Amino acid sequence: MPKPLTDRTKQLAMAVRDQHLGRPILAAERQLFEFAGRRENLVSLTHADTVAFPPPPTAGRLYTEALQAGVNPFSNFLGDDHVRATLAPRIARFLGTDVNAETELAITSGTQNALFAILSMAVEYGDKVMVADPDYMTLEKNLRFFGAHVIHLPARAVPETGSLEISLDDVERGFEAGARLLVFSNPCNPTGTVYDSSFVAGGGTSCEEVRRLRPCR
Repeated sequence: MPKPLTDRTKQLAMAVRDQHLGRPILAAERQLFEFAGRRENLVSLTHADTVAFPPPPTAGRLYTEALQAGVNPFSNFLGDDHVRATLAPRIARFLGTDVNAETELAITSGTQNALFAILSMAVEYGDKVMVADPDYMTLEKNLRFFGAHVIHLPARAVPETGSLEISLDDVERGFEAGARLLVFSNPCNPTGTVYDSSFVAGGGTSCEEVRRLRPCR
């Protein structure tokens, strides 16, 4: 009798986290929702993005006009050419580097779609990958699905600000131990930490030093 599911799906349960919590993650999440509902001035932002940041007033009108004009709902698999051409210079200014709309930009149906696509290309079975802890849960779920060995980097409170941040020293030790990749969200979900440019740039680490620490294929 064939198996209904592949062995990969077992990784999505994240049993290692369940053991640490002493309960399934979904059960802990339900408790957090209930706790938030009983406390004044405590808001769960798990699904509040569309409420906190509604679309601009013109979006509905433009969408309606596009439908009435017969715009084909199926676009280039990378995303609409005009939209990518419009976004590319804006993203380039944000990143501080050139972005080619035709070869370096794709539009996905949400963050999780993009994460899955990128990690599926960057991670192979058995790769060691560092993840900030805590961080966006889907990062670790994807990595375990792809068979990566996840290395947790603890986010510790910075005395001056109280912000929960991972240490560049821990990152360096991880690369020295054979990690190929560091995955973290910035701003961080769920801690709200915003890493400054010095951290993102590697604390002044030169490109040559990064290449020395990070094993390449």
